[in-house]
Amino acid sequence: MAVFIERQERRTIVLKGENTLEARRQANAAGDQALVAKGWASNASNSAASALAVSRFYTTLAQAIAATAPQDAFATTDTAVALAEGGANEKGVLRACVRTDTAPFYAHLGASFDPVSRTNIDDIVTSLNSISVLITEFGASGLEDCLAAFNAALAAVKAAGGGTIVFPYQGKGGWNLGGTAVVDADNVTIQLYDDVNMTSSVPCTTFRFEKPDGATLKNAKLICPGRKCTIDGNGASMSGYTYSAYATIYPAVEFRTCDGVIVDNVHVTNGLVNCLLVRFSSNILLQDCDGSHAVYDNGISINFALDYAGYDANDPHTWTNARLMRCRGFDNNAVGITNYGGYGHTWTDCEAWGNGQDYSDDLPWGGGMTVEMNGTYDRDSRTVIVNPKCTSNRNYDLLCSARGVKVIKPEFKNTIAPTTRQDSTATYGSSIIVYGYATLDVSGYGTIDSPGKSGIRVLATTAFPSLAWDGKIMNTANYGIHGQGVALLEVSERSMIDGAVSSGIYVSNANAAYNQGGGEVRVAGSIRNCGSLSVDVNYVASVEVNKLSLKDNRKNVSSGSQVRIQNASYAKAANIINDDANAKTLKIAEIASTCTYGHMAAISGDSTSMQSAAANFATSKTFIANEDLGWDLILEGKAAANASGGAAASGRNTRSLATTTLNRRTLATNIANGSFTLPAGTYRITAWAQAYRVDEHTLFLRDTTSATDITQGSTEFSDAAGSVPSTSRIDHVFTLTASTALSLQHYCKSANTTDGLGKAMTTQPGRFAWLGIRKLN
Repeated sequence: MAVFIERQERRTIVLKGENTLEARRQANAAGDQALVAKGWASNASNSAASALAVSRFYTTLAQAIAATAPQDAFATTDTAVALAEGGANEKGVLRACVRTDTAPFYAHLGASFDPVSRTNIDDIVTSLNSISVLITEFGASGLEDCLAAFNAALAAVKAAGGGTIVFPYQGKGGWNLGGTAVVDADNVTIQLYDDVNMTSSVPCTTFRFEKPDGATLKNAKLICPGRKCTIDGNGASMSGYTYSAYATIYPAVEFRTCDGVIVDNVHVTNGLVNCLLVRFSSNILLQDCDGSHAVYDNGISINFALDYAGYDANDPHTWTNARLMRCRGFDNNAVGITNYGGYGHTWTDCEAWGNGQDYSDDLPWGGGMTVEMNGTYDRDSRTVIVNPKCTSNRNYDLLCSARGVKVIKPEFKNTIAPTTRQDSTATYGSSIIVYGYATLDVSGYGTIDSPGKSGIRVLATTAFPSLAWDGKIMNTANYGIHGQGVALLEVSERSMIDGAVSSGIYVSNANAAYNQGGGEVRVAGSIRNCGSLSVDVNYVASVEVNKLSLKDNRKNVSSGSQVRIQNASYAKAANIINDDANAKTLKIAEIASTCTYGHMAAISGDSTSMQSAAANFATSKTFIANEDLGWDLILEGKAAANASGGAAASGRNTRSLATTTLNRRTLATNIANGSFTLPAGTYRITAWAQAYRVDEHTLFLRDTTSATDITQGSTEFSDAAGSVPSTSRIDHVFTLTASTALSLQHYCKSANTTDGLGKAMTTQPGRFAWLGIRKLN
């Protein structure tokens, strides 16, 4: 049976089970008739309204309720009638009515009519009671200050439990506010059909959504249903303010400590400190919004906290869940669009241009877009940015210091390097800056064109960042990619660097502050028309240059090498082709004598193929030229179709690696029950394993002989209540001084005794774990 409650043009449906067949038949018949009459059923016409049908429906409902057992939701006719008429105890009645076991009977009404979740009851009641008022009903007119009219309208909306305050179109340059319009109650919507201008010259905010006691304000909305309206914060005309990142700030629009924020089709401009600021808030949707011409700071800012490290990612309040769709930030003193802290962000089709400054050391540098910090530094921010576009920003297009950031198909152009302010890091002017704890994954074949410094700058600042790049970098004033202190740099096989004034890729971890002797670099793709080396890597633990095409690099140099690797523990140069139109006498690849282990294979082109072993290595070094670089040992964990990878206990699990795919020269012995033994030597391991519904998980390569861990894999997450598996990976070089028993162990935070170590495929065999070992000496 469905109950229709109609007040103030608002509708909802409440479901309830019945005990008597006759009552159920009558109620369903009347309910269906009411559905058709109101135009809410799938076979109904909106013109068939009938108040009589709705009245009959309520009457039949009351009769049905009177016949039900006492334990059901409605025990008396009076309660039903009170609900139908909007009685005082609506919330209690609604909570009693919502029954999950009756929801399937009303599936034909669609998901939008399903009130099964008890957490939505307050919202349902609010929608029944909410009102809509015009500020003109409370005295607003012409170009006069309408703040008093707004406050009166807000008082009426608050008395009704929520509603909409409408600024109608008047065609006289918009509405004026002489002070801050503060929304301090739940369920309030501001609806603009005309512009709003702040007229005060005293620093203040135009609209602020915040409760005075610091409690969470729910369901805050600022929308323009028609044309995009402008809110002018008048920041450029405000006096008596000195900027400080820790001082009181005055954005044009602010949402503070809110849950459920919607801003739609609004242009916020000329804020004193930020234009549109949402901070300490969650469940945010900004759609078709612009933030421009901030006097200080940013156009659009999602700011979780200043003390980023002090917040726990397991606390739901840190899940800001900010969604930005088609938002634009332009001509701001600092950043166009930014996320500071929080978790769970998605940006889609956002743009930034003309942002940033380089004239004052007392102000932030600013640039196009930033994703910075994310609570405790060892957790991913889970931020995804799709199709971002930036042009003509100062200092950078994207600055990233947060873990777990994915960017898909960026288009960045004409980043402007600073000319007045001093830049001691040689960083600003690069299109993308990755620093600190950041891990940035760029996919979808992005483009970077004509930056004022390097295409991408990867820089250690107290921690060592990582970058995976897939795309094209063109016409850089310095390097294509410039790294100092990298943890990991990966360049995809289809990537291209074209026209760097200096080297295509230059990475140096040359001192302790820059991860000296640590990190990994893996380069593939195409590098051409660069002024210096194609690839130059120094003091990185593991370097692989593989499947690389070179053309017309080192244009002004007649000798030297195209690819140079120095001071590496492990260096590989393979499958490199050089097409040098200038036919210079260059070594295509050089692995210097300062490297411990080197491999070369399949290197060819229009200049000297490779540096000789004698020239590169002392007798104590290992150098292998034109050798098969395949694995020495491959172990796999497989299962038949419709079989899982096995149960996962909470804690350590030894992965089953029962399939020996390769064991060259019988390198490994005692292969059984996920364990194997290797002789003394130096090895490289690559391994991965899947986990499912175990929450946090990570791999370990375990020395079972001495009961110690050799290395840990990536930290991953597969929600115990979700349906998506994830994979932890290991890539590591290690040395054994004696014969050692090893195993691949998988830590899982939560147990899944069905398929925690891999979700089965129904029609195909499964492969849930893989381990490859290469002996380096």
